Amino acid sequence: SLVGRLRDAKAAEQDAEAALQDAERAVETAEATLNSTREAETSAQAPRDAAQQDVRALEAEIAGLHKLLRKAEGPKAPPVVERIRTQDGYEKAIAAALGDDIEAPTDRSAAMYWGGASLASQSLPQGTRPLTDVTEAPGELAARLAQCGVVDVADGERLMAQLQPGQRLVSVEGHLWRWDGYIRTPDAPVSAAARLEQQARLEAAEAELPALTATYEAREADLVAARDARQTAEVKLRDLRQA
Repeated sequence: SLVGRLRDAKAAEQDAEAALQDAERAVETAEATLNSTREAETSAQAPRDAAQQDVRALEAEIAGLHKLLRKAEGPKAPPVVERIRTQDGYEKAIAAALGDDIEAPTDRSAAMYWGGASLASQSLPQGTRPLTDVTEAPGELAARLAQCGVVDVADGERLMAQLQPGQRLVSVEGHLWRWDGYIRTPDAPVSAAARLEQQARLEAAEAELPALTATYEAREADLVAARDARQTAEVKLRDLRQA
């Protein structure tokens, strides 16, 4: 009947309107989701870029330090500077005690090298601390380090008069007092001090790199996830608009 057909048409119209409203709400939801994912991607970009820059900067520093510390005689004859480890703050004292001798290796086939010597029986002046107490170094340096004592700057010249032949006194600031009356202050350039500081920084930088790399990888993963979510939201919104 006509009434029935009108009723069916009305119901169909209501269903269509409901479907349209559902579609509009779905599009609005998809648009909101897309905006949210875009914001998340933007928020993830800066931390990732900063972490990447940190890694690149540290890698560049490590590469530069490796270049500065490049072995002069090849991999078979590394200078002892690469094998010396000191307690923090004693780098300048070691550099003052060894000077340019720190560039020599222990390889006996090298043109110059540390061959080792018997430890002298003579004692350092009372009130000094032998460098062997604060240093890890090849055994070939034991005789030199055992005859070098660390003192306060104020005591250096006074205790120098008590030194036996071959002995030296140094300060953590880089002073040197030698048994034969030779004195060097930190104002005199000592290349060994820079080498030791560079070696220490290289080891510290290489120790820092894994953590920075892990942070970068985590930030990169966050950015990739945010980008994937944004792309998924874009596809969903496009499909809804084309439906």
